[in-house]
Amino acid sequence: MRAHQAEAMTIIRQRPGLAREIARQLSNTHVDTQKTLPVFSQLGLTSKQAELLTYIRDFINDNGISPSFDEMRDYLGLQSKSGISRIVCALEERGHIFRLPNRARCIMIAEVPQ
Repeated sequence: MRAHQAEAMTIIRQRPGLAREIARQLSNTHVDTQKTLPVFSQLGLTSKQAELLTYIRDFINDNGISPSFDEMRDYLGLQSKSGISRIVCALEERGHIFRLPNRARCIMIAEVPQ
């Protein structure tokens, strides 16, 4: 894990209200999904991973919190939460998102491709 990501996770754990405020302020940023999916595919993401990452980012921008696993499952049309769990773990391993352990709706976008 990069040093700045570790520092960010420490701050978020200590001050979850600050994390919500940052997410709320970032919600004013609009991203065109049609333009970002090809960018994600260049990063080696599958179409489902890119679609989920875009959905998570848009959901956080719109609502100030991350979607639940049920909401992500419904969005992708999957039958079980285990499929979402595998996709989320893959995104986390690749460094695109990070999660706070033992917390609901704790997914944060780590990097947004330019």
